[in-house]
Amino acid sequence: MAFRIPAPGTIIDSAVSTAVSAAGSAVAVATGLASAPGRLLRLIDEGEVLLVRIAAIVDAAEKTVDDVRTVTTSAATVAEEAAQTSAVAGALVGQVAETSAAAQALVTQIGPDVHELLGVTREVQQAINGIPGFGMLRRRGEES
Repeated sequence: MAFRIPAPGTIIDSAVSTAVSAAGSAVAVATGLASAPGRLLRLIDEGEVLLVRIAAIVDAAEKTVDDVRTVTTSAATVAEEAAQTSAVAGALVGQVAETSAAAQALVTQIGPDVHELLGVTREVQQAINGIPGFGMLRRRGEES
């Protein structure tokens, strides 16, 4: 097995080529590093703009949440008052039903008595009209 030993010129050429390649890579890296601060500053500026917009959105969201809390509290109060009103209305409807039933029973009970009183009143009127001289008294009363 034989090993081949490169000639000194080949070694130098290879070293020069590697050095040139390394120098080119170093220049590329240096150029990239040189442009990084500018890009970084642009990114920071854009980030600041976004943060301002986000802060405005968060403020609006907080205000909306406060408004929703206010509306929810008001709605709860209205619902509670409506429940109380409904309970009172139910009680009143029950009382009206009881009262009207009692009134209807009373009317049913006194109806025949009123009918009888009406008949007696007619008889009394006929009796009064039959009294001699009552017609004259009536005419005098109408003239005064």
